[in-house]
Amino acid sequence: FEQMEEKGRKCSLCGVRNVIIYKKTEADDKDGKQVRAKKLFSEIAMVIDKDDKKVPLRFLQPGEGLCAPCFCKRCAEKHFSKALGPEAEAVFPSIAEVALRKAIIKLERIPAYREYREIFGGEYDPQLLYAENLTERFFEKNGLDVGKLELAKSKLKSLVEETKVRLPKYYAVIKIDGDDMGKWLSGEKAPSYEEVFHPRVWEALDEDFKKRLKGRKRVLTPAMHSAISSALKDYSQVLVPRLATSKHDGFLVYAGGDDALILVNLEDLLDLMVELRAAFSGHIRGDLGMVDFFGEASGFVEMEDGYLVTMGPEASASMGVCVSHYKTPLSMVLEAAREAEDKAKSLQDKDAFCISVMKRSGERLETSWKWFYECDATISGGGGTAVLLKELVGVLKGENSRQGAGFSDRFVYKLKETFSRFDKKSGMGALDAMVALEIRRLLDRSFVGDERGREGLKKEMVGIWTSKLKHLYIFAGGLDNFVSLLETAAFLAREP
Repeated sequence: FEQMEEKGRKCSLCGVRNVIIYKKTEADDKDGKQVRAKKLFSEIAMVIDKDDKKVPLRFLQPGEGLCAPCFCKRCAEKHFSKALGPEAEAVFPSIAEVALRKAIIKLERIPAYREYREIFGGEYDPQLLYAENLTERFFEKNGLDVGKLELAKSKLKSLVEETKVRLPKYYAVIKIDGDDMGKWLSGEKAPSYEEVFHPRVWEALDEDFKKRLKGRKRVLTPAMHSAISSALKDYSQVLVPRLATSKHDGFLVYAGGDDALILVNLEDLLDLMVELRAAFSGHIRGDLGMVDFFGEASGFVEMEDGYLVTMGPEASASMGVCVSHYKTPLSMVLEAAREAEDKAKSLQDKDAFCISVMKRSGERLETSWKWFYECDATISGGGGTAVLLKELVGVLKGENSRQGAGFSDRFVYKLKETFSRFDKKSGMGALDAMVALEIRRLLDRSFVGDERGREGLKKEMVGIWTSKLKHLYIFAGGLDNFVSLLETAAFLAREP
């Protein structure tokens, strides 16, 4: 056969398909008709001028080439706004808006913020809240009036000084998936007859009859399939949207059955993680506020407008989370979230979560944990490992404690430095004892607050957190995973 020659530049987004539409740069304009030949575009590709208003810069940047599917995705908001009407939230936010969501809510009440937005009119983008983007290059790339640059710099500086609002640059992607759904649907995880019967009815049954039924799984019926279907529908169509977008300021990408993908700011991240997992198995109250993994779960959640079916207390779900800078390519962040979910599902018996932190510097943290362990009921108040992580973030920020006392995050890095040369497999009695002693010593030295008249408070807090961190270390599966959790807490505490 004859070798086929592949022609055409690859799409800037997917990198798989050939470019079908390309916007010229200033340099391309100077070359005139040479663009198609120099850029290796196929004959069917559309090459448009840099200043073509029919394709705005938010859809296609100069020098960027897209294939047909990726260009359709870029322009999807035009279709949805037409199909669903102006009331529909057809325009998905920029990643900067996800990271800044809490700050924007506060700023919207301030006249100075509205004045700042008016500088840009309809071209305003939340990225313009970051001083690093107020440059000629950014303005030219996004089609903004460079003449307004100095005014924007002055207004933004005054706004930040007046409001003292912190502007976070990191956000999180949450990917959750139910565990062993195939086994649930095949009947392998169906309850036994003993569990199905009411206790009084079971006691009244003939002993020989009970012996024949004991340990046998209930026969899978259409009614059970229907119940599972109802539970997954209520979870994806009601509980997930209410938690992600109504209770917390997240952005729901999709929710279908046992699977969901959500973008959320860091302030809401840990609460949303716990509540999504608890809602799957019904370990949450109707107000969607109280979570208790160790309390009784009936399989239903009572809401104001009726009851919702859940998968029940025996069901579990695993989650992958990626925390990243708003300028990191979204494709990389989504891939990291999928990898984190796979690592959570690789833990024995699953029912776990994995958090991956991609720092702007290139450093990456990763820590994997079960949602809860034995004795968690007393240590975390029934909320499990993620709640302990949230409490640790709070105490590192000087919150969640009396009189604003807390701990400096230096104890995390001192602990890491101390044991960097050790064989870090937990279960080694001598190492475990050394870690426990070092935790107490470093917490004592990193206590933050005026110690005059607070010696009792310091002693109490050191004792409480020595106990909690020892508890986490026992189940960490190794010092590396334990330290990664502490570093993740320190990172989340530093970020607003």
